[in-house]
Amino acid sequence: MAPGAGGLRRVLTDVRRGGGGQGAQAMYVSLRDRPRPAPPRGRRARVAAPVVLLGVTSMFTDISSEMVAATLPLFVTVGLGLSPL
Repeated sequence: MAPGAGGLRRVLTDVRRGGGGQGAQAMYVSLRDRPRPAPPRGRRARVAAPVVLLGVTSMFTDISSEMVAATLPLFVTVGLGLSPL
């Protein structure tokens, strides 16, 4: 894997320095690749404001496209006077 590819790079070292065995634990080579600790249980993570605004915008876009798709055949036949066939 290329450096900086986002994967965990770790080296197994032995606590006893006697080689691999039951005392081996993970030592992370880079702080950037280290997994983040879990958030405290009593506190919930907040969603950033731009993410919420994008979600609301997407919802309104979906609603408007469904409204247009439902009323467009009626507009074409009644409003413009075109034939349904």
